[in-house]
Amino acid sequence: MKHLQWTIALGLSALIGAAQAATFGEQVPLGKPLPLGDALKAPPEGNTLFSGRVVEVCQKKGCWAMLEDEGRAVRLMMHEHAFSVPQDYRGPAVVWGVMEEVEMSESMARHLAEDAGRSEPVERREYRIDTLGIRLTGEGG
Repeated sequence: MKHLQWTIALGLSALIGAAQAATFGEQVPLGKPLPLGDALKAPPEGNTLFSGRVVEVCQKKGCWAMLEDEGRAVRLMMHEHAFSVPQDYRGPAVVWGVMEEVEMSESMARHLAEDAGRSEPVERREYRIDTLGIRLTGEGG
């Protein structure tokens, strides 16, 4: 009987853990991520692990999200629109990708605002991470 209780407890623990962490896109490597606030002080080159908090997600397809840390945010663009993230997720995340500063067209700024349900265009100059993979590490919503 104790063996059965132990097996059930382990199974429930695994289910709870799976509900709290999910990976989208490529597998996110293990390692210590660079906090987004630090990355924005000295943007790294090449593929990097970043950490922060998802504060907004595209409400049409989940194809982009805003990652925030220390009051600053970057846009996560899911690499080649190959995957999306849950539209209602808000919480901690670890991101694998390349950071770059971009200047977008006025029409793209309006498009992104519409995807977020806003009437005013977003800023045309922003930092982005071409996101190869993202691990959502907390409960969404």
